[in-house]
Amino acid sequence: MTAMRRSDVWPVASVWFGSRVMVFVAATYATWVLAGPASMFVGDGTQETPSLGPIAAWHQWDLDWYASIAQSGYGAPGFESNYAFLPGYPALLWVFGKLNIHPTLAGLAVAAVAGFVAAWALSRLTAREGGRGEYAVVAWVMAPAAVYLAAPYPEALFCAFAFSAWLLARQHRWMWAGLLAAAASVVRVNGLFLAVALVVLFVVDRPRRWRDLPWLALPFAAMAGVVACYHARSGSWTTWLDAQSTGWHRHLSTPWETWEATWNLAFHDGVTATFAVQYRLEILAVVGMAAVVVILLVKRWWAEATYVGLTLVALATSNVYYSVPRSYLTLFPVWVLIGVWATRRRWVLAAWVVVALPLMLVGVVGFVTGHWIA
Repeated sequence: MTAMRRSDVWPVASVWFGSRVMVFVAATYATWVLAGPASMFVGDGTQETPSLGPIAAWHQWDLDWYASIAQSGYGAPGFESNYAFLPGYPALLWVFGKLNIHPTLAGLAVAAVAGFVAAWALSRLTAREGGRGEYAVVAWVMAPAAVYLAAPYPEALFCAFAFSAWLLARQHRWMWAGLLAAAASVVRVNGLFLAVALVVLFVVDRPRRWRDLPWLALPFAAMAGVVACYHARSGSWTTWLDAQSTGWHRHLSTPWETWEATWNLAFHDGVTATFAVQYRLEILAVVGMAAVVVILLVKRWWAEATYVGLTLVALATSNVYYSVPRSYLTLFPVWVLIGVWATRRRWVLAAWVVVALPLMLVGVVGFVTGHWIA
């Protein structure tokens, strides 16, 4: 990867670590403000402390599933559906566990370091397109679902591998691109979409040496290895899909059926306001992702369009839209586009921050207080 010069690193580091401070201040304060009932009168002589500390508050939702794999392996009692989570991230938690570091603290540390690597790679990708890298990073860390870049979840780790793989591919360093894409593919299934897009990039890019192509088979081989390991443990070649269906009731559907099901949940099925709002955001996110694919095709960014397009197809053919805003974090072409546009027109970045920052902070507060955040 391109050597890190201090003059280039400082803006990215300032944005990344400065935003981490902002996120953790908001999260810690939220655990205090929301510790007691809203009806409690100020000064009535009672004082409640948060039920969770500033670190423990980040132990939410999927972390238990990842920790179950790190501590007890796949199919652990009570977590029989943990095959839905790929082994890359739990493997890191296992390493930290051998050092007696709690999964929550380990996950937060991984997110902080990996997120900075991803931010650096994103800034370099944006600079290659004539934009200011720090503008793309600002947009990325202010995304509505950016809480997952700070949380002990695999998003930051995946982005570090995926963004760096793409940067190295753009530099024609295909061996390293293939290796990092392989690492990404065992962290999140999106790594397969990245792998296909890298093949497209290889085909359309110039100059091209065909002897480098086999390196791009590495992510497919890595995923095949995961499938084989799952089969050895469970006896099924569809273990991952089965776990998705059993644990989260997710299965394949036609795009129109998925749209209808999500629309009904958002507007007609009488779900609680919290979930109705989330489903409405999911719909907006799908429409936005489709627009991004069109923009990339118009710009003839064929490989980037492939990556975003495959992500969209996968999300739009589940039985309901689920975690679409969160998936945006992994789509570097979105943030490169915003970084380039903001370089040409400063108001683009200002408008993005005005709209996205409040949503991002609400997401942080919601996450650490145990609310479902898409």
